[in-house]
Amino acid sequence: MPGAARLNDIGSGHDCFPDTPVTEGSADVLINGLPAARVGDTVKMHGCPCPQGPHGVHGRKIASGSSTVSINGKSAARIGDDIDCGGLLVSGSSNVIIGDIPYKSPVQHCVEAAVKRRDPLISFSDIVENIAPPRWSR
Repeated sequence: MPGAARLNDIGSGHDCFPDTPVTEGSADVLINGLPAARVGDTVKMHGCPCPQGPHGVHGRKIASGSSTVSINGKSAARIGDDIDCGGLLVSGSSNVIIGDIPYKSPVQHCVEAAVKRRDPLISFSDIVENIAPPRWSR
């Protein structure tokens, strides 16, 4: 079951863009002494440090959350919930659980994208089995 996300918890990077923290949260609901993160709250913008060419910088917001728990009228965010640019929330409370969906692995979006691009894959675990039959790298 996923832990509740809070201010300063980490949103994963994607492609060459690094991880960044949640920078906005509820003004009046605290989880372990930190403002609770909700759908629509900001995750610090990030830029790709790739030397092959400029990739720009883009803002980030929490895009998915609990279907049963709201905080200030917004869905509560949890470990495994989506960020609008392709990352996931990868850290959160270890003892405040919002468990209306199963935990989503932080690498799930990477595997799904690789399958869609038809990249050669090595079967990592059960994550791939529900997306497509495993293929072995050449």
